[in-house]
Amino acid sequence: MPERRKISDEPVSASLKRVDLQPCKFFLSTGSTLLDLSVSDRHPGGVGSGRVVQVIGDNSTAKSVVLKEILGSAQRLGGHAIELDAEYTPDFARAGLFGLDVGDWKDEVTHAENIDKPLCEAVKVCPSYTYRNPSNLEQLFDHEIGPALMLTEGLVPDGVDKKTGEVRTKEADFSIRVPLAIGVDTFTALASSAEERRDLDVGSYNMERAKTMSGGFRKWIKHVGRTDSTIIAVDHIRSAVGVTFGPQWTTSGGKAMQQYASTRIFLAHAGTIKNKLDHEIGIWVRAKCVKNKIAPPFREVRFAVLFDYGVDDVRSNLAWLHEQKTIPSKLTINGAWYSWGDGRLGCGEETAIRAIEDNDLEKELEQEVVRVWRILYAPPARKVKER
Repeated sequence: MPERRKISDEPVSASLKRVDLQPCKFFLSTGSTLLDLSVSDRHPGGVGSGRVVQVIGDNSTAKSVVLKEILGSAQRLGGHAIELDAEYTPDFARAGLFGLDVGDWKDEVTHAENIDKPLCEAVKVCPSYTYRNPSNLEQLFDHEIGPALMLTEGLVPDGVDKKTGEVRTKEADFSIRVPLAIGVDTFTALASSAEERRDLDVGSYNMERAKTMSGGFRKWIKHVGRTDSTIIAVDHIRSAVGVTFGPQWTTSGGKAMQQYASTRIFLAHAGTIKNKLDHEIGIWVRAKCVKNKIAPPFREVRFAVLFDYGVDDVRSNLAWLHEQKTIPSKLTINGAWYSWGDGRLGCGEETAIRAIEDNDLEKELEQEVVRVWRILYAPPARKVKER
């Protein structure tokens, strides 16, 4: 007779090994290594999928540039980018500078017949990009965001079940590939349908917009997480009248966005970049994660944006390494001379940037930034608390 195996007294759970999972399935780059690290604390990193991300700031702080970088990152990962332009200001001619592929629409009229059709019937601009113009918040959630999330599963909304309140679906003619990135530029420019129907001198719109945004997120937030999609909401700031302590700015539309956004990135102007003829060719942008649920919050970085180039990651990384006086790195600067490791890059910042690019050292520069970042933000060596 075959020998019987001895049954162990050890519980099955003792042989199981726990594997830590990353908080998001996809990470969409912002175009800046430093901003990616501050948002996700990983490389390659960026904003997470299955989340709502809010990018806020004053005028000319590269909000739309960061949005297009994230949309382009979704395309390069094999996904789809949807740009919901509430301000009717498409910039197809320059979108490529910021990493977004808009197809053949650079020289075409954008307000075509398909713009007014439901998303599931719209003609896609290019295989990985769709451009839309929502007119109010209700249309944004129910006719744009909702159908887009459904299309990732090959479905389209088909009414609402009166008993359960669930959205009924049917099979769609085509689907959208994941990772799906939906950019809204801007929420501030969208009115509620009630505001559209009445005169401007009647009543107030604040509570209506707040209720609509709360209801919209409650209705569709579970689909955002379930489909590993990312909503990037761009918002302008306005002065917080009467506030003495805390931030002197706020955003319109109530608290819904602050509640449902997993990551909130605040952008501010931090200086200008001039060429040798003393003309402004770009800006420095200060970015701070004022809320973050995928990595430690409140980390602040600075990155460069050139008007005719986009996010200048090489310039930003060189400047950041130079600022870290307490941690030695491969970058050394003696007077105006830049050196990388044992070799010289040249005299002056512009010469050093060209030398980095000519010698294909961009990735090595990124890795050095990541190494120094890990030292700066190393977790405390503390005893694990007993629970």
